[in-house]
Amino acid sequence: MEEAIKKATYTPAQEVLGLKNRGIISTGAYADIVLFDFAKIKMAGDYVNPNVPPDRIEFVLVNGKVVYKNKVYTGEKSGKVLRHNR
Repeated sequence: MEEAIKKATYTPAQEVLGLKNRGIISTGAYADIVLFDFAKIKMAGDYVNPNVPPDRIEFVLVNGKVVYKNKVYTGEKSGKVLRHNR
């Protein structure tokens, strides 16, 4: 699980795109976090309805602010367009 998370977060952010303070959880890093129950998460969409959010994603935080809660966008606009440094 740790290796899968690293390949989906740290590797593309820092090693591929050269984005510092992304893809990690530490002091001074941007808090982009998806909180879910691994044992219960499941895909809710299908080929006919691909935009249905997955079940059991509790929260999504972007730059430390909750942007998604209980399958609903909160209206928070804390993100920004990222440009890679390579």
